[in-house]
Amino acid sequence: MKTYSPRAESIPSTRLLYSLMQERPAVEKLVAMGKVYEPLLRLMLAWPAAEKQPTGKALQQQLGINSAVYRRWLEIWSADFWELAQAEDTGFLDFSSVEHVFELHHPEQSVWFRCRLAVTPRVGEAVELPFVLRRYWSTYYVDAVQHAYRNGRTEISIILREGRYNSHLHYLRHKARFEHDYWTVDQGDDFDVKKYFQEQEKRKNPAAAYVTAVRNDGRGRSGR
Repeated sequence: MKTYSPRAESIPSTRLLYSLMQERPAVEKLVAMGKVYEPLLRLMLAWPAAEKQPTGKALQQQLGINSAVYRRWLEIWSADFWELAQAEDTGFLDFSSVEHVFELHHPEQSVWFRCRLAVTPRVGEAVELPFVLRRYWSTYYVDAVQHAYRNGRTEISIILREGRYNSHLHYLRHKARFEHDYWTVDQGDDFDVKKYFQEQEKRKNPAAAYVTAVRNDGRGRSGR
């Protein structure tokens, strides 16, 4: 049963072409099917991946077609893509090749590297990376896991934080993201997040902040 059928005619040609080229193995399979738009497929597959996507006008000139034919080819291409993607047991889309990317964010320096894992760690789980040289820590926790599917492979990004997982701090990070303070939550460590919300609380409740300051004062601690 088909569950998704995007209306290609409502998507600009530039964006439509870009999205269709994000899965090159599928494009290669379409080439072998002898579609009417095969010249466009071959031209795009031959285009260097590192170069900027060609404009629709440039493609039309190279293919010797007008804008109406070009647009029609894109719409048929999109329709064929989704028909094959929704067919049963065709293997049209295959992302079985899995690659992991570890990302360790820190105010001083961020570290990332690629690898292959037998098991993907989940949010909150502890991760030890003794080969990553840091000043204080070699133990981290998983802050987020992101999956990307492109070009016949699955890329799983594992975002790490130094220290140990605290569910309340995790909640505070998401709260700060909601409040649009991205620098604090994405670049700062757990101490920065704690400090950020302590300052927020002081602004909201000055009286409580004053009581806390008195209690933390040297004379207050000594009971004088």
